This record gives sequence, C-alpha cells and structure tokens, in this order.
Amino acid sequence: MTAPTFTPGPWRRVGHRTIAAGTGLDTVTVCEVFSGGVGLDQADANEALIEAAPELHAAAAEVFAWIDGGFLTV
Repeated sequence: MTAPTFTPGPWRRVGHRTIAAGTGLDTVTVCEVFSGGVGLDQADANEALIEAAPELHAAAAEVFAWIDGGFLTV
C-alpha cells in the first residue's frame, strides 16, 4: 500500500464548517463545507465525516494490512 498523499491528521473543526490541520503558524485549512442545496443537517454530517477522514483512512489501511497478511479474508 502506498503512503497517503493527503494532509496528515488529526483534522479538527476550527470555525463555521471549516476543517483544519496543524496548530499555530502551521495551521492549514483542509476544506470548508457549504450547506447550499443540501441543508444544515447534511452539511453538519458531511463536516463530521470529513473531520474523521484521517482516522477512517488509518482504520481501512489496518484492515487491508490484515488482508494482505492473510489474517483476514474477504
């Protein structure tokens, strides 16, 4: 499996629907989530999903490692 090419986590909510990584001067905005057309509930859910993306990627990578190592079959 190749190394991820996204901004390393953790990602966190730093404002109104803004997701960022890093701290202090090293803070970088990962994305902004807009609610236009989807509604506030769906925009909030999208924000939570995006915030969790680095952890979700790590979990998926661990499962793939188990599969590749023969410890888990699909």
